[in-house]
Amino acid sequence: MTWSTAEAAEQVGVSKQTLLRWLADERLPEVARDWRNWRVWSAADIDRARGVRDAIHGAPAITVVPDSTGEAAEAPHKPVGQREYAEDVARLDDARAFRLKREAADAGGQRRNYG
Repeated sequence: MTWSTAEAAEQVGVSKQTLLRWLADERLPEVARDWRNWRVWSAADIDRARGVRDAIHGAPAITVVPDSTGEAAEAPHKPVGQREYAEDVARLDDARAFRLKREAADAGGQRRNYG
């Protein structure tokens, strides 16, 4: 069985862009491609990507929780990338503040260069 890059990213717990960046940075070896020249990820490729994820972010903690039958089962780990998410939110907040400042100046008839 093979997976697309987006499906592989979901399996690994990272974004599609992260997998593509790891390929470009040669943290992962290039994966096979299909007749359309799209990447197809095998189970071994996904395991290698999980290894890279664990090396970068640390292995996810495994939490044991009872399932519906009362037996112990592994809880799924949270996707990695909280730091990247926080950085993106900060950039969005900066952009939003800049836009509001520009709109206020435009509404007051002031045209200034904020760049």
